[in-house]
Amino acid sequence: MRDKCIALLLSTILLNSAFFWPLYFFWCIFFFLIPIFWYTRKYNKLFSFKDGFIWGVFFFTVHCSSFLQILINKGCGQGRVLAYVLLVIYMSLHSGIWFFFANQLTKKVSVSLAWLAATVGYFFFMDHYILWIFGVAYGYPFGNPLILLSVYPSLLFLLTTLTRYGLLSCIILFSWYMSAQTRGQKYVSFLCMIPFFTGFIIGIEDVVVPKYVQRIVIITPSKVQRHPLDIAQEIAHKITLVSQRYKRSNSIIIMPESSYPFPLNQQLDIVELWQTNSLIDKQTVIIGSHKIKNKKLFNSAYLISKCRIMQTYDKIKPTPITECINFPLNKINFLKKLLLHDREPFNVGSSFKKFHIQPNITFCPYICSDLFFSPKMYTKKTPLFLINDSWFQLNYIPRLMLYHAIFKTIEWQTSSIYVGHSNGIFIDKTGSQIPLFKI
Repeated sequence: MRDKCIALLLSTILLNSAFFWPLYFFWCIFFFLIPIFWYTRKYNKLFSFKDGFIWGVFFFTVHCSSFLQILINKGCGQGRVLAYVLLVIYMSLHSGIWFFFANQLTKKVSVSLAWLAATVGYFFFMDHYILWIFGVAYGYPFGNPLILLSVYPSLLFLLTTLTRYGLLSCIILFSWYMSAQTRGQKYVSFLCMIPFFTGFIIGIEDVVVPKYVQRIVIITPSKVQRHPLDIAQEIAHKITLVSQRYKRSNSIIIMPESSYPFPLNQQLDIVELWQTNSLIDKQTVIIGSHKIKNKKLFNSAYLISKCRIMQTYDKIKPTPITECINFPLNKINFLKKLLLHDREPFNVGSSFKKFHIQPNITFCPYICSDLFFSPKMYTKKTPLFLINDSWFQLNYIPRLMLYHAIFKTIEWQTSSIYVGHSNGIFIDKTGSQIPLFKI
């Protein structure tokens, strides 16, 4: 029993170390399954649902700590800690099912194939459906360990060829053979690593940077809650700096999600303020803001040019609990007050849009969770990721947001632009990154 608990605990320590400090410990994702497989081989015993649940409690109690920080700092009511505990239990139940299915599959196939199938199935479910309890078919975007390989994009050279589950299978088989007692099987394990070193051997393509990237300027208003006019004046001041101090008269100015957290379409005097005092004719602004249409509230992005709002896009995948609450959780009163504070929830937009900056420059905006909950690319135009990473005081979640964007960019095989409150980056289709000018 002691060895089993040590194996489960060591597995979660390795995986959490990779998620918390990916720059230094990303390599732990290749080893986090070895303690589990080592115990299985040594004692010829299988893990149960209970063991998987314990693994989940060990892992998610630490992994979800950033969400506990949000609940404490931004939550309302007496149920904040309870909500965190329920989240850990809910996620742990699925890891229990993972271990349970691995156990059941050993009755049909070999132990190695059973763990391979069950583990790939578990992470597929995590990527696409694990948040079903929130009333939507969403996956958890920061649970797949492969996103941590975005630290060194060359490791993901074969991502589009083998798919994410092919690469994940290589990690599982590497761990299985590495946990063996015989030297021959350990040698086999290194064959499973070949897909990850291919990019270093062949070399990735040179970064192709479009000319318009030099025109992009990132503005990040402070996130302190203030009067709308104060925020508008701060934005106007920074826009003025772009053209006067930094001499960027034809710039494309981009601001992240909720930079102006009020319905901009009902405050056209704010747009006039920017246009009259700060913007010049050749400048274009894309800003994350809100919108009220037909008495419904939307989380939106605006394209502003030539003294008026040219286009808008409404977020189509709002974040559960923080932006909307769907059935059946909308029947639980304390959840409605938890992070929404009885505010009106955001409504769902109709479809993705294209922002036409110029005839040869077109962006497809994804507002925060649009990126994390979108399984596929909706257009071949350059994705523009407008992210609100200012909610998190613990830095590991904003880092995971960026790594997820890099991972998706490589998977979709297109360049993208990532704009958060802490980062503004151009990402090439190979995963290479170029920082954008930011004030």
